[in-house]
Amino acid sequence: MRRYLFFSACGLFLCVFAAEAVTRYALPIAVDIWYPGKKVDLDAALKGYMKDVQPPVGERLAACIVPHAPYTTSGAIAGAALGMIQPGQYKRVIVLGGVHRCSFRGCSIPSVEFYQTPLGDVPLDGLAIRQLDMSPLIEVRAVNYKADKNRVQVHEIEYSIEAVLPFLQERLGQFQLIPILVGDFLDYHKKTDMDAIDAVAEYLRPFLDDQTLLVVSSDITHYGNSFSYRPFKENIVESIEALDNEAFRLILSRDFRGFVRYIDDTKNPICGKNAIAIMMRLLPKTAQGRLLAHEISARKTGDTRTSISFASLGFFVPAVPTETKPK
Repeated sequence: MRRYLFFSACGLFLCVFAAEAVTRYALPIAVDIWYPGKKVDLDAALKGYMKDVQPPVGERLAACIVPHAPYTTSGAIAGAALGMIQPGQYKRVIVLGGVHRCSFRGCSIPSVEFYQTPLGDVPLDGLAIRQLDMSPLIEVRAVNYKADKNRVQVHEIEYSIEAVLPFLQERLGQFQLIPILVGDFLDYHKKTDMDAIDAVAEYLRPFLDDQTLLVVSSDITHYGNSFSYRPFKENIVESIEALDNEAFRLILSRDFRGFVRYIDDTKNPICGKNAIAIMMRLLPKTAQGRLLAHEISARKTGDTRTSISFASLGFFVPAVPTETKPK
């Protein structure tokens, strides 16, 4: 009788979970826009972005921040960090992505089994995601590409997680994914709710181990009318660089409260600011941060009316020695 009740309960849970999962797949929306849609072309592009990157010696990449712009713009910058991954080095990757086209409080995970890219399917870590869904600040959200316009879409229209997956597939091959979109964390005074960020970090902490990589998908300073952010009108590139460098200083020194104050004071619309803040709370004590690549689009294009900064930052910990098998 107990066994019957157990399996009945499990069956009911699976039916409910399946009913919520409107589709099994998160479909790519940036293909042929952000990156090549043909597998052979995408594979060649990825190898080109990472061909000169050397894996670290005596240490491993525990976490990183990488951009999610079109690959022709930021592929080499993302590759500066993700190219340090060695084949098969991680069994699981947690990707914290910034949000661009909707607004919600807390975090959201798609209720799907796979992400699709031209390089194949990426399976989600369903067991871990069901545990994370216990947090009041992390919602597992149904994905429905056929819903009417009155339904708010989140994962159906967001590219920040998708943009980094081909890099991870090229380097790792098979791995499980925990994809988390990070939304708003504002208190009643419109300031960043640091307690809420800490709460999310504590839910994520048990899933970080030597075989899990933490990736934040975020661009840095967004300047111009398109982003409703023009705090200065002279020496634009130099002023953007100063904003970037201050953010880098705070992130690399792991000054969580200083970074939150920077966001609240400057209003810099860093798309993954809260994802970065969560990452800072999760970094191992031994982690050492380095700026690996940085570019300001206005400096490259000469158009100072609008600009986005792209950067790769890596956090490294001592590598775990490989146990030698007895002869």
